[in-house]
Order: sequence, then structure tokens, then C-alpha cells
Amino acid sequence: MTRAMQARIEELEQRLWSEGPDERLLQAYQAAHRQLEAAIAAGGPDRRHAFIVFLPVADRPRHLRACLSSLLELCRRFEYGGFRQGRYPKVRVLIADDSQHPAAIRDHRQWAAEFTAHGLETLHWGQAEQIAALQRLPAAERERLFGPLNEAAFFHKGSSNMRNLAYLQLQAMAAEMDGPVLFWSIDSDQEFRIKTPTPQGEQDLFAIPFLHQFDRLFRATDAVLITGKVVGDPPVSPAVMTNRFLDDVNAFLRHAAAADPTAACGFHGDAQSSAETGAIYHDMADRFGFRPERAAYAYNCPLPGAHPNAAAFGRFAHGLNAFFHGEHPTRKSWYRHTGLFEGLQPARTVYAGNFVCNRQGLHWHTPFAPLKLRMSGPTLGRILQAELGSRFRSANLPMLHRRTVENLGRAELRHGVEHQGGTIDLSDELERQFFGDVMLFTIIALCQHGYPAKPLGREAIRARLQATQAELLDNYNQRRQSITEKLQTLEAQLAAPAAWWNRPAATEDGGRQARSAVRAFRTFSENLQRNFGPQATGYRQINDPNHQARRLDAITAAILDYPASRQTWERLLTPE
Repeated sequence: MTRAMQARIEELEQRLWSEGPDERLLQAYQAAHRQLEAAIAAGGPDRRHAFIVFLPVADRPRHLRACLSSLLELCRRFEYGGFRQGRYPKVRVLIADDSQHPAAIRDHRQWAAEFTAHGLETLHWGQAEQIAALQRLPAAERERLFGPLNEAAFFHKGSSNMRNLAYLQLQAMAAEMDGPVLFWSIDSDQEFRIKTPTPQGEQDLFAIPFLHQFDRLFRATDAVLITGKVVGDPPVSPAVMTNRFLDDVNAFLRHAAAADPTAACGFHGDAQSSAETGAIYHDMADRFGFRPERAAYAYNCPLPGAHPNAAAFGRFAHGLNAFFHGEHPTRKSWYRHTGLFEGLQPARTVYAGNFVCNRQGLHWHTPFAPLKLRMSGPTLGRILQAELGSRFRSANLPMLHRRTVENLGRAELRHGVEHQGGTIDLSDELERQFFGDVMLFTIIALCQHGYPAKPLGREAIRARLQATQAELLDNYNQRRQSITEKLQTLEAQLAAPAAWWNRPAATEDGGRQARSAVRAFRTFSENLQRNFGPQATGYRQINDPNHQARRLDAITAAILDYPASRQTWERLLTPE
């Protein structure tokens, strides 16, 4: 019976994506999964995987609530493992709280209780419990893996540190569970949905039975860790998206200047036309093997109903500052359907906010976490690629990524992005991005010479780091110059006397709206000048020889120590 039901599900899935995401078909697809679950429950013991979904969170109650709400909705629509005695028995959640503010911690704890009451068992793992877990470790091993223990300021330790710390609790939870278990790492600014383009615009759908699919993949393969990706907002820093984004901003201004501001909006192109795969948003996409098909991407206006071009101009302008939090108005990523096993490929990058591993996978902690560099997922991925080979896979199972909170226009908290009024400072994020890139591309080169299995000397590691740093610094400085030139183009377009927003407005109200939009463009430009111009703090840091030496000393020591830290981690994770 279950085999026939599975065949029915596969037929519905094929129709859903061949005919387009139709609501009637989607509901039938979800209902077929619930029917399958009822049949499995009636057939005896369920030997499929249980899941522990875990996420680090710091001062993000609104993001966290949206994330957990989407997981609960996923469980309701597909019912993986069934719904018995008021709960979903095969799904648990671990919130690893890294917050500074008591109000956020209180809200996070409240959400855990609320979603548990709805049947989604959710554990809030607070700082007292985290400190206790660390204090149970030998002091030398604790410091090697997590850095110094500062109980007085035990917050904002970084997502990589928090994931490693959470592994200790995950192991303890799994030890009390019978049967196979999978651990799913996510971020609080994600949802268990996908974004897909349609002729009517983009849609966010509960169209992937994630839990069913990951269970199938791990039962059918020898995978130790499978990473998904994200769709929606890009998973990278604005520090490495700005150059390409300015191509789109300047193209938008050219289009807007040539348009009649009172005419019907001409910025409603087919969303599918920009639905490419690959890192089209990344300034260094070519380094990762991707090449965008065009120099600039069009803006698809999200405003509903009839409205003029001037309204789209204002909507684009007033959304620009969200870019500094990672939201991208012109280069979103979309879901493109493939069969489950057709989409399973060898992997080289771990998406820290969307990977699943089995018990064995917990033995690979995120390396170099105390350095708090960006690009930790790609760096871990290269090590897994070297050590696990084909047991490290990538699946076409992306989660929806929302960098900003609805109606807020920014993230509740984003490390490395500092606000003071309308002023935005990216210097910390840019510095961690640059040296994260140095770490990543050094590790790629070292793995080609047998690292980490083959010991490498300090001189060889330092020489490779210095060469990588020099190459990347030249790249960063060239992009900085390109950004400066494109900002000059932006300012010239804004100030052009012939542009309709600089002509006397037809009405007083229209004039106010145009002036407000131009001010928003100028605020955006000023923030970019502050972060990429001659006085940019982040660029002063990465070009400072003394700062470079301090960073390279720490990175060299961490790379040298990694084989020993792996042995330490293995001892912690191996039951006596």
C-alpha cells in the first residue's frame, strides 16, 4: 500500500513542477504525504530517521518566531513521522541562544514553550546550560576548541562557535534516543519554504517535504553530511556584492530617467527572466566557477495594483538600505526543480544554515571558529571534501532565506553591521570577510597538497597565506576602485538636469515623493562612500601591514593546530 502511495506522490510531484506550482496540485501533494504517514503508522514501528533541528540565535525574536512557525507549518502540511498524542514525535528543535539582551532571551524562551505546546518539541538551551557544558570539559581542550571562557560577557560568540557548542548538547540528546537520528543545522532568518518564479510573480511555497527527502537520501546513500542551499536573499555579505549591485542600480536609474513618471509602471518584468542559478550576486563569482549571463539585472517592482513609474522609483529607492543587511532587490535566487536523486551532487561548500548530518557527521566541527571569520562554511566544505569524498553531498533542497524582517527593512541583529541613525558601518564585516576569504583560498590550496591528512610546516603555510592575501588584497582594492567609479556614475545620473526627478514637479505631492526618493538614493551612496571610499575603516584595516601580520599569525597558528584540534574533538565526541 505504501509503495502505491509513494508512486502517487511521485506522480503529483512531477505534475506540480511540469504544469507549474498550482495551489490545487500542491494541496493534493501535501495531502498524499499525510495519507502516507497514516499508512506507515498503521503498519508498525517507524524505522525512519528522527530529526533534531538546531539553530544558533542572537537577539532575533522576530526572525526566530517566523522560522519556527514555518517549521510547524511544514510538519502540519506533510506530517513526517505522524502526529500522535499532541506532538510530532520525530521532530525536535534545539535553540542555542547567544543573545545579549534579556528581553530577547525571554522571547526566545517563550517561543520554545509556545511551539512545544503546539506539538513541536522545542528546547531552549540558554547560556547557563552552555557554560555548564563547557566547564565539564578539560580546560586546555576547551580553550583549544572554543577560545577563552568569559562568563561575564558570554554572548555574541559567533555562529560557528555556537554550532560547535551545540554539538555537545546534540550528542547528549542523541544518546538518549533509540534508532537513527539526523541533525539539521539552520539559521534563524530562514524558513522551510522555497521561492519560485511564476508569470504572476514570485511565490513562497511549502512545496518540498524536506524531512521526507533528507530521510530518503540518508537511507539510500552512504552520506555523512548533505548540504542544501538557500533561495531568496543571497547568503553572502554586502561587502562582496556591492560592485555588481551598482551595475543594477545604475541600469535602473537609466531606465527610470527614460520613462514617463506618470505612465503605468514598466518595471514588472517576468520574474522567471532573472531566475538563474549560481552566485550571480557575488563580486567574485568567477573565483567560484560562476559567470553571470549579463552585466546588469532588472528590478522587478513588487508593488501590487496599478501605479506609475514614479511609485516604482520610490519603492526601489526606499528599499536600498536593506541591501546593507543582505537583502538584494535585483539578484535573488530561485528554486528550480529536479528529481531528488538527480539533484544529489558531490559537494565542496557547507551552507551553515542548511546542512544535515548523521551521528558520524558530528565528528567534524567547524574549524577555526574562535577566529570569527566569515566563509566558515566553504572552508569546512573543502576539508570535508578532502576527508569524506563522496560521503559529502549537495542536494537540491534549498530553504527560503529572508535577511530582513518584514516592515522593519533590516535584520534584528547582524554582526558586523553597525547603525547610528541613517549611518551604516560595514567595516567589521568587511574585515572578517576579507580574512575569511584569505583562509578559504589558502585551505583550498593546502588541500591540493594533502592537507589536513598530510602535515605541512609553518613556513609552507605562512608562504601560502601571504601569497593568497596579496592576490586577494589586489582584487579587493581593484573592486573598491570600480565601486568608486560606479558611485560617480550614480551621482551624475541623480544630478542630471534632464532627469524628471530634477524637473519642477507637476504637483506638490509628486515633488515631495521624488525629492524623498532622491534623498534615499543619496543616503545609499553616502553609506557606500563611507564604507568603500578613501576613509573607509575596513579598507584601512585590511591594507595595514601590522593588522595583516596579527591576522596571519592567528590564522597560521589555527591551520597548524587543526589536526590536533580534530583529535581533541574526536575524543570529546567518542563515548568512553
